[in-house]
Amino acid sequence: MTSCAPLTEHVLRTLAQAERGSFSRLDAAAQHDLDYAKSLSPGQRLAALNEILLRAEALGLPPVSREPIVHGPLRL
Repeated sequence: MTSCAPLTEHVLRTLAQAERGSFSRLDAAAQHDLDYAKSLSPGQRLAALNEILLRAEALGLPPVSREPIVHGPLRL
């Protein structure tokens, strides 16, 4: 994840700083999941993401690619 570290840090910082209610269009279950994710430390969030990726890899979804990701400008 070293190549994604700046984006990862930005996403985690944005999630941690989001004000309650700023994701009000989410349904109750999604809001609960978001509140839970916000209560975790950045390390705990990355560990949970790693667990998800390991499970997906074990199921063969998505196929593992070691090729660099090619994309255009990232606009946030």
